[in-house]
Amino acid sequence: MFRTKNATVLVVAAATITGGALWQWLSEDPQPVIPKVEVVKEYVIAPAQTPDPSYEPAKTQAAPAAPAPLKLPAATVGFGRKLLETKDVKAFVIEALKHPESGGAFYAALALRECSSAGIVDMKEVADTTIQKVVAAETTITQARMSAINTQLTRCAGFSEGEVTALRLEAARHALDGSDPFAAMAVSIVKTRLGTPERDKALEAIFTSGSPALISETFVPARLLQAAYTTDERGALVMHFNGQTYTSEADQKAVDVGAQLSACADGDYCELNRRMHGECVVNGVCYATREEFVRQALFKGDQAAFDKAAKIGDQIRSAIARGDRSIFH
Repeated sequence: MFRTKNATVLVVAAATITGGALWQWLSEDPQPVIPKVEVVKEYVIAPAQTPDPSYEPAKTQAAPAAPAPLKLPAATVGFGRKLLETKDVKAFVIEALKHPESGGAFYAALALRECSSAGIVDMKEVADTTIQKVVAAETTITQARMSAINTQLTRCAGFSEGEVTALRLEAARHALDGSDPFAAMAVSIVKTRLGTPERDKALEAIFTSGSPALISETFVPARLLQAAYTTDERGALVMHFNGQTYTSEADQKAVDVGAQLSACADGDYCELNRRMHGECVVNGVCYATREEFVRQALFKGDQAAFDKAAKIGDQIRSAIARGDRSIFH
């Protein structure tokens, strides 16, 4: 049981453990607001793939009084791999939204978090500011770093102002009317309160969905928050995971990052990819792999801490594969 006097601490813990994974997709924007500055170097943005001209986002509709029963997709269509490999997020989103019955809206919502709702012009301004900061601090910027930043911008180059918001609303419509079962279950976590029967029922549906991506993005952080924390006699936060107790900030961070890593299968997209892309555009620090990003950006090069988090991620993946929920207590 959580103590009322520690409510502030627990709110901070919630923000840490969820890592943005609990589907605040209608308002979240990955890019900070940065004043416009003069362009440091001309960008060469590759042309975006031509989207289907017949596609138009459906108008936002109110949720029906009785949502359709959830029907799980018969098979995956590899949306995670496609999102990881795409060079055009807009084209991916448009195609994914045509297949809500297979979880397309769920992956479209993930993809849209990578690009600014203000469009590519806004993202270029952010990148220009980043380059200027790098040059000011280091006197120059390498072509390799410029190319890395340009690659991330290219993924979002197809969006004009307002399109990201319109497509987010389209993904939300599929969640609200139940036409995308994964998106609907993801939103059910946001719509229910911590510790209620409704939340427990939503978590149960997600855990038995058969989708590792959905489980890792929603069930894992929600369950860690709900069941894994208590406080000691001093009011300090104590984490319980897989039969062990974690009291130090470093160990709790290992569990947190391990939970995030559990969503990252080889050759598949996960939330850490978005964070890695944002780090490149916003701060000018670009990484070749997720592992390098986690090791350097999150653990400051501490290999032992990275190994501990990676082991926890493997434990969570294994528990999901065998249907074992006891690991979260």
